[in-house]
Amino acid sequence: MKLVAMAVLLFFVITIASVVNASPVTQEINKALHNSVLPLGIASFGVSNDSGNIRYFMIKTKEVLGFFNVSVIRSNSSCLDYPYGASLQLNSVVLSKNAIENYTFWIQNVILFNTSDNKISFIDNVWNFSSLCSPLTAIGNGKIYNSSQGQVYIYSTNWKSLEYPFSGYLLENVSRSENYLKL
Repeated sequence: MKLVAMAVLLFFVITIASVVNASPVTQEINKALHNSVLPLGIASFGVSNDSGNIRYFMIKTKEVLGFFNVSVIRSNSSCLDYPYGASLQLNSVVLSKNAIENYTFWIQNVILFNTSDNKISFIDNVWNFSSLCSPLTAIGNGKIYNSSQGQVYIYSTNWKSLEYPFSGYLLENVSRSENYLKL
């Protein structure tokens, strides 16, 4: 079984400036970002513009590491469920191939912030991107849930107090053991 991890490293973006005189691809990405409610940040999506020619690429690795250093963080949104929430995430898409099938998983390593009381929780998610109907089997302290995007394994810690500055690493690695993946 062959393993490939594609990294998407997301950090906070304070503001998005308008792009003037940019390529059509950059303009479309800029327009999508301005209209997006999705997380934004530093990322590699496997697409590059080489003098107007779109090129696709894959980062092949078994490990992704992201360093963070947060001096202070404040959040206030119109989200009724989580008005003082923010997150810092390391996300990767893992592709596992065998002789017959391909399996794809989106793994998330998340630090969730509650900025109203300076607390954090750590969350690990594994989304099964192979197929909406493909079952996900996982062993760990989390649970498997059904969602409109398929099955997801979620593990989270209890809330802990946080003191600033706050720095550290988020690490994702993948290995194979017999007939299963270790994420």
